[in-house]
Amino acid sequence: MELEKGDILFIYRGDEEVDHSIAHIFKGYNDLLFNHVGIYIGNNLVIEAIKPEVREVSLQLFLEEVYEHSVIVAKTDEMIKKNAADLATSCVGLPYNDSYLPSTQAFYCSSMVHYLFRKANNNEPFFKEHMLSFKDIRTGETMPFWVDFYKKMGLEVPEGVEGSHPSNLSLDSKFTEIFELNYDFSTKNE
Repeated sequence: MELEKGDILFIYRGDEEVDHSIAHIFKGYNDLLFNHVGIYIGNNLVIEAIKPEVREVSLQLFLEEVYEHSVIVAKTDEMIKKNAADLATSCVGLPYNDSYLPSTQAFYCSSMVHYLFRKANNNEPFFKEHMLSFKDIRTGETMPFWVDFYKKMGLEVPEGVEGSHPSNLSLDSKFTEIFELNYDFSTKNE
């Protein structure tokens, strides 16, 4: 399978506590854990929302960020995904939404994908929205990391607020094909 404009790339990136805390909230496609998603816009470029802002990066750089060795590609409606990819560059430079609360002025990775596909679908929801959770999938308890994270912002953990998560997005019924991208991780960081 080849990458096409508008395909969505799901990964587990980073090795910091926040990366693991995002990944261990939901299980995704094939019970994999994801904590990041980007949209392929063609010409070996990906748009992603990552601190400090939404940015355009090379596919190579995006893949070098993979912590666990699975890159899942999801395909959906041809016209809508191409329109979403065309719209993606308009988000470049917008701030990263590190509160994970609903916003159209700042984005986290999966909220940006939801936003772009909604815009590409005449402002009608395309992917299913989900309620945010900050509970560890292994224990069912709110992770201490998230309690501390939101306390520093002067907020309660926003359990049950509408939002999105890469793992939940990977399970959406709008995807027509899902496959693992073949990438030679042995060349990473050479």
